[in-house]
Amino acid sequence: MSRLRERNESAWLLPAGPGSNLRLRADMSRYGDDDEVDIVIVGCGAGGATLLQRLSRAGWRAVALDAGPFWEPEKDWVSDEAGSHHLYWTEPRVIGGNDPVPLGSNNSGRGVGGSMVHFAGYTPRFHPSDFHTLSADGVGADWPLDYGELRPFYEDIEAELPVSGEHWPWGDPHSYPHRPHPVSGNGELFLRGANACGVTAKVGPVAIANGRFGNRPHCIYRGFCLQGCKVNAKASPLITHVPDALAHGAEIRPNSMATRIVLDERTGLATGVEYVQGALAGFSAPVWWPWRATRSKHPGCC
Repeated sequence: MSRLRERNESAWLLPAGPGSNLRLRADMSRYGDDDEVDIVIVGCGAGGATLLQRLSRAGWRAVALDAGPFWEPEKDWVSDEAGSHHLYWTEPRVIGGNDPVPLGSNNSGRGVGGSMVHFAGYTPRFHPSDFHTLSADGVGADWPLDYGELRPFYEDIEAELPVSGEHWPWGDPHSYPHRPHPVSGNGELFLRGANACGVTAKVGPVAIANGRFGNRPHCIYRGFCLQGCKVNAKASPLITHVPDALAHGAEIRPNSMATRIVLDERTGLATGVEYVQGALAGFSAPVWWPWRATRSKHPGCC
C-alpha cells in the first residue's frame, strides 16, 4: 500500500460512483455528552477536518463540531447559482478586541467541509519571498518561519487532495502530482497572447483530480465548482479527510454552533466546549450542551 493511501484512505472509502458513504456516517462513534474525550475541534473545514483525521488515526478520542449540515453532494448540490445559497455562510463577522472591526458578510463555507465545498479549487503555494516582505520590500511583516519549513507540508497536502497542474517555474520550481487539466477556449487565447508578448504563463494548480483517484471520478467539467462538486472530483474535506476520520473512530456533530470555550479558572486551560444545536442557520429549538475534553495523554499525532 502506498504512503498516500496509508495517509488518506478517504478516496477509497467513497462509493464507486456519485454520492457519499452514508454507512460511515450512520456507524460513526457517538460519545455521550458527559464523556471525556481527548480533543474537541470547532469547525470541520480545511484545517479542522484534516486535524480530526490525523488525530483519530493516532488513536485520539476526537470530536468535531460544525455549525452547518452534513452535505450529500449528489442530492444537495445543483448546477444553478440561485439554488446554491444554502452552501454559503454570510452572517456578519466582527473582529473582537479593544477596537472591534465589523467585516460585513463574508462568503465562507457552511457545513462539514467548510469553504472548500464551494471554493474554485485553486491551490497555489506562497512564493518564498512572501515570508519576508518586511526585510525585502519594507512592507508587512516577516514570518517567524520560511518557505523551506512549509515545503514538505505543501507536498503532502498536494498529494492527498490531489492537485493537478503544470511544472511551476517560479520561486522554488516544483511539479504537481497530476498533469494539468485542459484549458478552455478563452484560456487558449490568453496563453497564445502571453506567449506572443514573451510572457511565461502556466495553467494554475487546482485541487481537482485529473483522472480517477481511488473511487473518486474524473472531473466532468460541469463548470459549477463554486456550487459544490456533485461528482466528488474536486477536493474538499467532506470527501478527502472526513470519511477516513470516521473510519478511525472520530465523531462529527453537524448543525452544532460552538458558543463558548470553557476554561479552568485555576489553570487557564480549556476543559470543554459549549454549543447550541439545531437544524437551520437560525438554530430553531436550540439546545445547549456542555462538552468536556481532557488534556491528551497521547504523545504525538501525525
